Amino acid sequence: MQQHTDDPVPAVTHGKVRATPAARRVAREQGVALAQINGSGPHGRIQANDVVVYTPPPPAAPPAPEPETAVAPDDLLPVNRMRRTIAERLTHSYQTIPHITFTVSAQMTAVHDLRQRLNAAADKEGTARVSVTAVLAKVCAWALGRHALVNASWGESGIQLHRQANIGIAVALDDGLIVPVVADAAAKGLRAIAAEVQELTGRARNGRLQPSDVQGGTFTISNLGMLGVDQFTAIINPPQSAILAVGRTVKQPVVVETPAGDELLIRPMMQMTLSVDHRIIDGAVAARFLQDVVAGLEEPDRLLW
Repeated sequence: MQQHTDDPVPAVTHGKVRATPAARRVAREQGVALAQINGSGPHGRIQANDVVVYTPPPPAAPPAPEPETAVAPDDLLPVNRMRRTIAERLTHSYQTIPHITFTVSAQMTAVHDLRQRLNAAADKEGTARVSVTAVLAKVCAWALGRHALVNASWGESGIQLHRQANIGIAVALDDGLIVPVVADAAAKGLRAIAAEVQELTGRARNGRLQPSDVQGGTFTISNLGMLGVDQFTAIINPPQSAILAVGRTVKQPVVVETPAGDELLIRPMMQMTLSVDHRIIDGAVAARFLQDVVAGLEEPDRLLW
């Protein structure tokens, strides 16, 4: 809901917004216009917490549809605040961050077998089933712990390395996109991650996320495999340095080396494309990170090392 103070003071004086540097940074990260916020500091100065708790007013209801007999040759779809914020943030990201992308394929046999066993247990216990996205969150958190530059942010004073792997999960909504965060995913088991992903996704689609649910992400996963997409590239979610775009799993012929020689076998394969900030991450760093992600998917036992 809209923030309140005992005596709200407008934060705009003679056209200039009064705000602390921390408040301006948080506003840039969240895509919030400072002029819309009442400051709680001295003389109405906007504090960082004012930005965190601020919730924009709901968009105005769209106009009533025209009668079916009055069909215009073209329709104009009003742009709500969420769609406009997405457009501004991603345009800024694409224009200011030098993106480079890398695509790999992973054999998903081990993940398929692991999910079958875990979900059989989950069904008996009545707990959340383990999705491919939950497995990816765990594997990526493990790999981020081995490649610090992929879990980093570009800043004016230097490259900020993040100690925790906070995995953002992109969730498609009818009117936009939102990225709730699984905090410190490396410290959580698959069962806990599966439950958190299910809860966050459900609350995102019901419009019940809290500001804290979408803050602090250090890496994002965008999985469109369930929608039949084979492969795509995604735009980095600033201030993060990387995002992983995940396609569907498809059975394909694969050459497998065996003691008897090479064999052509059918295996479930999944394509992933990593977009990275080239200011922070060079090609070799991104490639080694992806090698570990593929290894974690193809040999989940590695996560126990």
